[in-house]
Amino acid sequence: MTESTTEYTPTQYTTGELAKRCGVSVRTVQYYDNRGVLVPSEVSSGGRRLYDEQDVRRLSVITFLRGLGFSISQIADLLADDQSSAYIDSLIAAQRMQLSKQIELDQSRLRTLDALRKTLGRVDDCDRTDLHAFSDAAFVTRRKTGLKRIHGTMLVVGGVMDVLEIALLAIWIMTGNWVPFMIGLVPIVLLGVGISVYYFRSMAYLCPNCHTVFRPKFSRMFWSAHTPYSRKLVCPNCRYDGWCLEVPAAHTGTDMETGEPMIIV
Repeated sequence: MTESTTEYTPTQYTTGELAKRCGVSVRTVQYYDNRGVLVPSEVSSGGRRLYDEQDVRRLSVITFLRGLGFSISQIADLLADDQSSAYIDSLIAAQRMQLSKQIELDQSRLRTLDALRKTLGRVDDCDRTDLHAFSDAAFVTRRKTGLKRIHGTMLVVGGVMDVLEIALLAIWIMTGNWVPFMIGLVPIVLLGVGISVYYFRSMAYLCPNCHTVFRPKFSRMFWSAHTPYSRKLVCPNCRYDGWCLEVPAAHTGTDMETGEPMIIV
């Protein structure tokens, strides 16, 4: 079959012309055509697919809806002539809910990335970022909730101890009687001992050199220098002497590298 000498009028567009006018690729127009959401208004005698101004508007709407995250099948439903306004509204509401969930997921990933950057900075003492450093950072980042719970408990108990001490001191100053203060020191000391034991049992430490998780003796941990997230210890496995990262002991039953039980020294 031969093509006619006049295939389309000035108000019609070929696939390439339509793509150029709407700012998309020819392949995109062909894809929408194959999926049935952008059917040409006419096919010439030579088989050339021709589009009119209505198709231009339709493609613009399709591009707009795709930018909002709608699938091709959803767009087909939205643009169908026989759909009720209530059904269209339900599709839009469903897409809005889906986007909200995606935003929450992206925000969670952003928080995890921020935590990972901070953790990498604490793990990577040797100014290198290799597989071990990422493994350690991921290991610690996944256990942030446990660390927050432990630190939160420490803060609450510490706050109670401070309030008791201030109250007893105020009573001593106002009454001049030091006996209540001395008696009140007993539960404060007991709370201090209890929270120290709780902290010792709740925490383990990750060696940045050999990646072993271990728990030192109480005396070593108590007297060692520390920051809010690390403590200067000697690794019992490789004898590394430096800053080891805190991890919740409840999550560290095995060594990350070998699968062997956690070292307790």
